[in-house]
Amino acid sequence: MKTKFIGPILIAALSVLTFLIWFLVRQGTPMFADYSVATHSLGQIAGLIGLTLFALTFVFTTRLKIVEDSFGGLDKVYQVHHLLGSLSFILILFHPLLLVIKFIPSNWPLAAKYLLPSSSVAVNLGITALLAMIILIALTIYINLKYETWKGSHRLFGFVFIIAFFHSFMITSDISRYNLLKFYMLFICALGIISFVYGSFIRPKIKDYPYKLKDIKSRGNVTILELEPINEKIAFKPGQFVFLKTNPKEQHPFTIASSPEENNIVLMIKSLGDYTSKIKELKKGTLVSIEGPYGKMWEELSSSQKPQVWIAGGIGITPFSSFVSHIAKTKSLKQKIDLFYCTSNNGEAFLLETLLEQAKAIPNLRIHDFCSADKGRIDLQKIESVVGKIEGKKFVLCGPLPMMESISKQLKQKGFSKNDILYENFNLK
Repeated sequence: MKTKFIGPILIAALSVLTFLIWFLVRQGTPMFADYSVATHSLGQIAGLIGLTLFALTFVFTTRLKIVEDSFGGLDKVYQVHHLLGSLSFILILFHPLLLVIKFIPSNWPLAAKYLLPSSSVAVNLGITALLAMIILIALTIYINLKYETWKGSHRLFGFVFIIAFFHSFMITSDISRYNLLKFYMLFICALGIISFVYGSFIRPKIKDYPYKLKDIKSRGNVTILELEPINEKIAFKPGQFVFLKTNPKEQHPFTIASSPEENNIVLMIKSLGDYTSKIKELKKGTLVSIEGPYGKMWEELSSSQKPQVWIAGGIGITPFSSFVSHIAKTKSLKQKIDLFYCTSNNGEAFLLETLLEQAKAIPNLRIHDFCSADKGRIDLQKIESVVGKIEGKKFVLCGPLPMMESISKQLKQKGFSKNDILYENFNLK
């Protein structure tokens, strides 16, 4: 079994285990005897599984290699993180609603005790946690926050989880009544809290590599940074990405454009927002730090024996620059490769000459300059007109998300499986 399936299987297994432990300890008691008992039981189940999934969302922010391997890439981890965050919120939201629905409309005052602040500290903690979740999620969905502000707001979810933890263990419930369930949920919550503390406060201090800015160049709206290690250089595979930190409070992911054989690393950064627009203002000699590496593209494409089609859109050329440089030095990939370097205009293809020169040492590589201003947007029909039959090939995509989704959709319509379409989604928000 491929390791990338381990993560989803573990999520499902823990969710089922949470229900089974609850079901086991409740043997001999009415669980679904009538409407009132059934809705109360469903409320308990929603709260327990919601809290379990909430805890797992923090495990996925640790960026540990074992977590990345379990999903086949850090981008996949963050996609699952977003999905679990939404699912856990829905379950936690339904937890109090299912508990009180049996009192509506016959006993509104009793229903209010579950939903409104009272003299019970445990109840108030639960209300506080739920309201805080709603506010933070609303901020994420309806306000276009700057990346670092968004990241800071997400860190607050850790404190919300801690409040929810105290609510769960202070209130009279199945957790307080049954030791097996209590110790199991204590383990799950401890896992979530430890992961939150590690990911938010410990990892940034122990996994950074110090680098110095040796050179900086501009090519249109792209800034090219050459970084020199101060002590130990980071060990990476071609096409992996790192998180660059140019100030203590902010870090962003960028793909390494150079090869692992080089001492320095090169990052190519397109101006797309406040942070990336200010990168060009850095001065030579500036001290920065990088965290990583992350990414599974090279592992995926180098393990395939199929001929390959690489499609780079604009700044998406960066991983392919690393691939080509590495292959030219090591002759490590023998499959036939067609690389389409797609740009809006000829002036954007600033790496074309370098790639063509490196390709002279790679007889199995063909590079195609594709300018959309002259040829229109790239699609499978245009690709087939250049490379011929595409069946049996592996496609590797990097560039704007609409381009990757469009090509991927066309390939799936032609019968290609997900295993033959490789790309990473850098939308970590």
